[in-house]
Amino acid sequence: MAIYYPASNSFVRLACAEDVYICDGGSWFYSDIEWSADSSSFYAAVPAATSIYAGDSLWRVDATTGVVTALAPAGTGDGTVDVPKELYHASDGQLYFFFGEYDINSGLFDAPELHLVRSAPDGVTDRTVLRDENFVLMKEALWAPDANFVIVASAPAQDVPNGGQAEIVYLDGRPNVVLATFAQQLKWGP
Repeated sequence: MAIYYPASNSFVRLACAEDVYICDGGSWFYSDIEWSADSSSFYAAVPAATSIYAGDSLWRVDATTGVVTALAPAGTGDGTVDVPKELYHASDGQLYFFFGEYDINSGLFDAPELHLVRSAPDGVTDRTVLRDENFVLMKEALWAPDANFVIVASAPAQDVPNGGQAEIVYLDGRPNVVLATFAQQLKWGP
């Protein structure tokens, strides 16, 4: 995997063996790539759903040098798999994302519960659950630039592959507000 800079017509190759996993963004393994606001780096999250991802589940990639830093292991060593999804590195320096865990021998392919969390930029330090809700049916999320809220599209059932009811989830404890009965491919407008 490499990062292309059109202005200089140059590539920066990723400097690690994990680039195969990181470039799997958007695949059926639910990997997630989130660029920093200044485009100097990006986070890549890959849940350890199979033995392919037996190493780490969260990385930070320096876009200038290509250096890949493993931030979080895929599991805790006791058979528990960590699942980070929909990462957002906010202007307050914190990392916001949805996080779940499950036992690798449970027969599940994904976490039965996903919680909205905030942590230090390493994804582990001071990880705190922000809302006591289960976002397991979330299909996508769109973060407010200041991370004061997130718009979540949740499917009516697990087997619905894309989209769902869109609601705004405030991080300050205000009640959720339904925006639409169905939405997908959430983006901010011009």
